[in-house]
Order: sequence, then C-alpha cells, then structure tokens
Amino acid sequence: MNLIRKIIFFWKRPKIIVVTDGNLQSIKKIAAQILNSSLKVEKEVLFVNDVENENFYKKEYLIFNLDRGSVRKTKEMSDVKVLTFGFQEGADLQASDLRQNGGTNFKINYQGKIIPIWLGPSGREEIYSVLTAVAIGVVLGLNLVEISQTLTPVTK
Repeated sequence: MNLIRKIIFFWKRPKIIVVTDGNLQSIKKIAAQILNSSLKVEKEVLFVNDVENENFYKKEYLIFNLDRGSVRKTKEMSDVKVLTFGFQEGADLQASDLRQNGGTNFKINYQGKIIPIWLGPSGREEIYSVLTAVAIGVVLGLNLVEISQTLTPVTK
C-alpha cells in the first residue's frame, strides 16, 4: 500500500501539503467548489495526517490548523512556506466573529484584509474544512473576495 502511495505521489507531484485532522471529503468538496475543479485539488494538494514521514522535495507550501497544534519543522522543510489557519491569534487565516443563527457566518482575517463568509447550517468542524479549503485557494492565487462569493449559499 505504501509503494502505491509513493508512485501516486511522484506521478502527481503536488506542490501543497495539507495536514488534515478533519473531514477529508468535506475539505476536498469545498476546495473543488472554490477552485471550480476537483482535478486541480487532486493534482496540486497532498493531504496527510502527519508530516513526520513526508517528503518535502519540490513542495512549496505546508498548510495546517494552528488551533490543533504546531508542526515541528524539519531540515527537509527549510524551503517550504507555511500557511496556518484557525481561530487562534497568530493564524495566517484567522477566523473570528462566529455567529450561528439559522446559518453560519464568520470573518476571515488574512494579511489585514477581513472577508465575511456565509454558510448554510453547519458546525464548528465544517468551519475548519472551509478554512482549509480557503487556505488552498489562497496558495493557488485566488482572491479572497472571489473565494467568499463561491462559498455564499444561493438563496431562492
């Protein structure tokens, strides 16, 4: 099984490693919605549970949830840029002003820009999936306003 994963890894050559500890299917679905392509998510992103045994060769970014702990830097990671997310102060993509009343809305602060995010009914774990997907979009060069608009539920 590990050999198959290595073959897939070298075939895909993803540039982004995302440490997941949440609902992987939800993260992939939201990221595909933001990027308008599930193929781009599969090509550009390697999802892992832990970075201890990962190869960082030709990786550009490491994305992880700052609320759930830090990632110990290894010598291999020296050229990898890190992007964090969470509610905790110090996260690169910091969620704040969470309100849940019939729907969920919160704000994301990134590099001094504050963008509102509106979701349908969801829990806190879904917010982490959204933050992960937004971080992927940011790394791939998408505008936060455009990302926010792709996440806004359509009202009838």
